[in-house]
Amino acid sequence: MNTAVRVTAFPAALAATFGAAYGVGAGVGPVGERGGGHGGRAEGTPKGPAAGGLQVAEGGYALEPETSRIAAGRVS
Repeated sequence: MNTAVRVTAFPAALAATFGAAYGVGAGVGPVGERGGGHGGRAEGTPKGPAAGGLQVAEGGYALEPETSRIAAGRVS
């Protein structure tokens, strides 16, 4: 198989694959939709603001390192 055939066959196969996936998705429709839509919360989910950045404590549990420094050249 020469290069020109490969360069043409790959995008054609890729387009056929995504086209088939789109066709199946359009035919099947949404799967497992509960009616809440985007942004809805499941029951039992806390309604407070989500923590931003690195969260180190929640619900009485905290991440605390055993040591604050590790010596250079030492396997930890």
